Amino acid sequence: FNKPQLQALDTNLSCTVEAGAGSGKTRVLVYRYLNLLIERDATPAMIAAVTFTKKAAGEMKDRLAEALNHLYLQTGEEKWLSFADQLDDSSIGTIHSFCSNIISKFPFQANVDPSFQVIEPWEMDNLLNRFTNKFIENIIQEKASEKIQAMYLYLNLNLSSWFTII
Repeated sequence: FNKPQLQALDTNLSCTVEAGAGSGKTRVLVYRYLNLLIERDATPAMIAAVTFTKKAAGEMKDRLAEALNHLYLQTGEEKWLSFADQLDDSSIGTIHSFCSNIISKFPFQANVDPSFQVIEPWEMDNLLNRFTNKFIENIIQEKASEKIQAMYLYLNLNLSSWFTII
């Protein structure tokens, strides 16, 4: 480990680990997580590890499971196997999954519909397009000026070819 990575392993500090691909972020986070379990007598339910991607979260869980199984083989302590089993339900994931988990547990306090769902970016694009089209249709139905109607027709007919040109 280099000096900044060693600092990130210090369980007396909160930390954010930012670095480029292949720099050892996941390795550092796995060791930090293990240090929290060992030095702080924490459990997976007490730790939040937030990553940028689902892939990184999955990789972190896989490496932690491997390390916890290794600790069990070294020590014979059942708690390491128990911790490995708890990883699937732990707070290791993206910021979206972390926040979604909290909101799903406290929807009324968050003033959110209990049946909410986190949507993917492509779903957001579809919703935005549908909303924009509906908004413009409503303007036209409300006897909008001829200029607005002409603009809508132009956009509706030419927008796809305009994006193709770009």
